[in-house]
Amino acid sequence: MKKELNLNVMEVASLLQIPVVKVQRWVYQGQIPCKFKGNTYYFKEKDILKWAKSHGMIISKDIESEKNVISENDCTLKKGIENGGVFFDLKGDDIYSVIENAIEKINFPEKLDKSLILNELINREEIASTGIGKGVAIPHTRRELGLKCKHFMFPVFFLKNRVDFNSIDGQPVFVLFFMFSPSAKVHLKLLSRLSYLLRDKVFLDNLKNCRNKEELISLISKNEKRFESD
Repeated sequence: MKKELNLNVMEVASLLQIPVVKVQRWVYQGQIPCKFKGNTYYFKEKDILKWAKSHGMIISKDIESEKNVISENDCTLKKGIENGGVFFDLKGDDIYSVIENAIEKINFPEKLDKSLILNELINREEIASTGIGKGVAIPHTRRELGLKCKHFMFPVFFLKNRVDFNSIDGQPVFVLFFMFSPSAKVHLKLLSRLSYLLRDKVFLDNLKNCRNKEELISLISKNEKRFESD
């Protein structure tokens, strides 16, 4: 008989890819299943997996089992941006307003509820800012939205006015790269690619000078070629 696995708070945080303090808050609020023994609390793995999936959360253990969700050739920044669109002069004075205005412009599949997506994006910002520095933010949800492979979306918004996003370097944001993926595997691959490109000063300078969709697609396509051997 297989022994039931018990997890501590750090292991749950790692499994769910969230901060430890978030797990602790859920415990105190009674929102997550846990057991108490003495002065400590622990979690049954099967209960956490069931609870997380019922809340639509991405689970790190699922990543390796998602290899066939989407073909490697189609999992590109260029394709995601083409699916999501490129927008300029997005209005807004703060994090909430720019994200709300952006969501209104994105052409999601009909079955998706924009109000739910907005709520998920704002909840993610409250956990920790998606402003990664250098004037860039990468808003995304922690909930799988039920997107099919062909619908993975990577819409890009250039802001009319820079907005304080509580970024790690304190710089206001000029561009938003939204990420809506069908799986954790796709999400992590695209995030890794974008993060790598944004470390390149020349790429970042060219990004700031993009004036239309064609220029951005060309910039992304040219630089993404370095990943062709992935």
